[in-house]
Amino acid sequence: RLRPLLAHELARGEEPCCEVKDANTMLIRTCAGAKQWRQYAFDACLPSDRSQRQAFQESGVTNLLDSAIDGYAGTVLAYGQTGSG
Repeated sequence: RLRPLLAHELARGEEPCCEVKDANTMLIRTCAGAKQWRQYAFDACLPSDRSQRQAFQESGVTNLLDSAIDGYAGTVLAYGQTGSG
């Protein structure tokens, strides 16, 4: 999930450096203010308009937790900047 820009970032006129092209593709700017983008493929990409709850549900974690309650082993690996959403 892309983190939405914060109010102070929007107030400074900052623009997102990433955007979700489709459910499996993300575009990332090559450098600040550039018009060129690089394309990357992932298992899933969630746009910044998704809430934490939606990201949790759409990522499959709820199904994994249900399986863990049924006795199956499961692991969730989450990464990202602390406090980034």
